[in-house]
Amino acid sequence: MRHNSHILLAKLLEKGGHLIKAFVNIRLINAKVTILGEVNNPGTYTFLEPILTVPQALGYAGDLTIKGKRTDILLIRETAGNRIIKHIDLTATDWMNDATYYVKPNDILVVRPNFGKVKSTGIIGNLRSLISVASILISAAILLTN
Repeated sequence: MRHNSHILLAKLLEKGGHLIKAFVNIRLINAKVTILGEVNNPGTYTFLEPILTVPQALGYAGDLTIKGKRTDILLIRETAGNRIIKHIDLTATDWMNDATYYVKPNDILVVRPNFGKVKSTGIIGNLRSLISVASILISAAILLTN
């Protein structure tokens, strides 16, 4: 009955004598999506568009950070009382023809961290590198002070 609400409303308007040959179009004008994890501005965003895609939603959150894992974004969706979790690979093209390409009201997108990428960019080094740099700095400080 939920998907045929527009037909029911049209019939009620005609039956009540308010309209002749009524056409009803129902549209949700205030929907929310929550975007969490490795994005520049995580939070809950209201969208007015009738159709919103995952890339557009991620754009609301300022896109992924350098630590964001583009190959495994979680989409959490509640449908008919069931929670569905889908994994989205932004680098693939086949998911663009899937229902997960479009955001539904109250969806949650979670951008997971890509630890390998973070380490390769030099933001986080391993412990051995950190100790080596610290020992070089301490040695240089000792040589300069003597």
